[in-house]
Amino acid sequence: MFQDFPMEIQRQRDSYRELRSILRKENVRHGILYPARLIVTINEETFIFKEPKEAEKVLKEKRPDLFGM
Repeated sequence: MFQDFPMEIQRQRDSYRELRSILRKENVRHGILYPARLIVTINEETFIFKEPKEAEKVLKEKRPDLFGM
């Protein structure tokens, strides 16, 4: 079953695609909250992001290994 989101919300959700691919590959617990927020749990600490750039910045600080740093 597929959820039918308005086009703008789908675009916002899709903006996390690259980050989610990295998180999935590294088995980092994450998901998407409605309408378009990324939730990530690292070392028992949960973060909720409204923007992909914000998420990438924090993830680079908390888990630089995800980005080859």
